[in-house]
Amino acid sequence: MRQAENKVYIEGILAEVDIKEGSFARDGQNVEYISGDIKVKVSQELNGEVKDIEVPVNMYATKLTKKGTPNPAYKSIKALTTDFVSIAAAGGEAGADRVKLTGDLVENAFVGRNGEITSYPRVRASFVNKVSATDCVPKATFNAELVVASKNSEVDKDGVETGRYVVKGIIPQ
Repeated sequence: MRQAENKVYIEGILAEVDIKEGSFARDGQNVEYISGDIKVKVSQELNGEVKDIEVPVNMYATKLTKKGTPNPAYKSIKALTTDFVSIAAAGGEAGADRVKLTGDLVENAFVGRNGEITSYPRVRASFVNKVSATDCVPKATFNAELVVASKNSEVDKDGVETGRYVVKGIIPQ
């Protein structure tokens, strides 16, 4: 099975940066990495109403590629901690950087302390670029091919159909 199309595009104001560096041992070698999350604030129409939302984006890269050369993704993520200003750091939107990024939707699945599998989707990206405030068009969109896993009429808390249809899909990866 081929990998399905899976693209996320986010453009908005950098709200928060929570990036950390670390290392681990693999095959007797020390592997340095950088990882964490950022949040991008976007204002867009949802169900006929304009809302402000903060989209969390997960980031991860090793310092060196498998070939042993410097990883450009590492450099891009590191720049978020030195060359970018978030709403949190600026104390407001006026001094914060506008950014754009592309990434993909991935499944974050793990076994919790209770022994049960927890799974949820998240946005993953490796590169973030600055955008001028005048050119910034805040939005968060995705385009993905998926396989339909199930489909049902949506019902409210009283069991009455809402007129909407709920489709659960799987993105082949």
